[in-house]
Formats: sequence, C-alpha cells, structure tokens
Amino acid sequence: MISLTCKLAGNSLFRNTLVAAAMLCFPVLSQVAKDAPPPARTQTGTVSTALNRTGAETQSFACPGEAIRIYAFPDTSSFVNGFYPVDGKGRIYLPIIGKMDVSGMSEKTLVDTLKAQYINYLRFPNLQVRRLIRISLLGGFQRPGLYYIDPDYSLWDAVCQTGGTTREDGLLRMTWERDRKVVTHDIIPLYQSGQPLSSVGFRSGDQLCTPVDPKNNWWNLVVKDAILSTIFPIISTSASLYVSYLAYTAYKNR
Repeated sequence: MISLTCKLAGNSLFRNTLVAAAMLCFPVLSQVAKDAPPPARTQTGTVSTALNRTGAETQSFACPGEAIRIYAFPDTSSFVNGFYPVDGKGRIYLPIIGKMDVSGMSEKTLVDTLKAQYINYLRFPNLQVRRLIRISLLGGFQRPGLYYIDPDYSLWDAVCQTGGTTREDGLLRMTWERDRKVVTHDIIPLYQSGQPLSSVGFRSGDQLCTPVDPKNNWWNLVVKDAILSTIFPIISTSASLYVSYLAYTAYKNR
C-alpha cells in the first residue's frame, strides 16, 4: 500500500491532476467566504440598534420636577383640565384616579392610559397632554417668579408671561444661568429667533435674571421724596388757605 502511494506521488500526471483540482476548488471557497456576511458583526449591530431604539421608546415624557398639562376637547370645562406637577418619584396626582406613576411613559402611552382610566367619566374622551418645564424669571420683571412653561414656546413667550422687563435695557442685561453658572449673556439673538426653548437648550431649573430698577440718585431722592411728597403738599395747602383768606377778606369789605 505504501509502495503504491509512493508511485502515485511520483507520477507527474497524478501531481498535475491534484494541482488542477486545487485551483478549481480554492477560488470557489474564497468567493463564498467573501460573499458571506460576518455573523458576529451583523448581530452586534442589530443588538445595538435594538437597544438604542428601546432606550428612545422608554424615555419618560415628563421628568420629576416638571409638570403635565392635560386638555379635554371639546369639553374645555372638564374636571381633568389643568396642570399636574410630577413629584420626585415620577408621580402625578389626578382627580378620581389619585397618584399615578408616569415615569417611563411616552406621550402616547400616557394618553392611552388616561383615556382608559377616564372612559366612564368623560363624554368626549379626547385628551391631549403637554409637558411643562420649570424656569425661574427673577429680578427686573413686572411679575418675577417661578413658572411652568411649555418647552415648545419661545423665549419671547416666556418673558411675555411676566409682563416684560421693568428696565428699557432689561433684555440687553439679561443672563441665562444654570447650576450657578452663566450659560450666556447674549439673550437678544435667542429672543429674536423665535426658536422653541427646547431647541435653544433650556432645561428645567434654568434661570433668567435681569437687573431691577437702579437705586434712586440724589436728584430723584430730592425731587420725588422731599419736594413732591413733603414740600409740595405743604405749599398747596398754604396756597389754598391764603386764597380762602383773600376771598373772605373781599367778602367782608363789601
């Protein structure tokens, strides 16, 4: 058997046949390997895409510290209309239902849940929800304070809710602050653009600050406080008494 194998190996015809078979087989195998997609890479990409999609779908519609405004149409006087703050545990307090956990709910899931809960209490279960963020407008505003504002509103809408600034240069001196740091001093481009607060980058807890009216200088102090509030009433009273005295004297001397 061994001698027969050696004779075949030494035969040139046998060697040429093996070489031709190898040349025919190996290109086919390499082409198949080239055409086949790498399974590990494809599976990894699919898993990462699925995880990203799942994370986007499970993102909460409203976070703790924000609020949710509910509208019922066409019954605008419905008991469910109003805004409901989200507490630190991601819950809101609703009429009839009580506390409901909204953490992890998307907008569609929240609307579907509300419709299912209020189906027996509403004539027209057409509900809409809006997310509201917290923004502090402090300093020289007509009505400074803490506001729940729709993130789709513009900076102009936010300032409009306060009645505007008390100073003529209030917008020029307004600052946007976050975490005790100034985000920007240049509010005018954001104010003029009309872009939504969410597009600009506002978050819950941000502050808009503008200086209050300047302190009274010596001229305002003298004119307003001394002359107008103290001296002018005395002068007007004295003038009235003198005119009355002249009228009485003229009447007596007739």
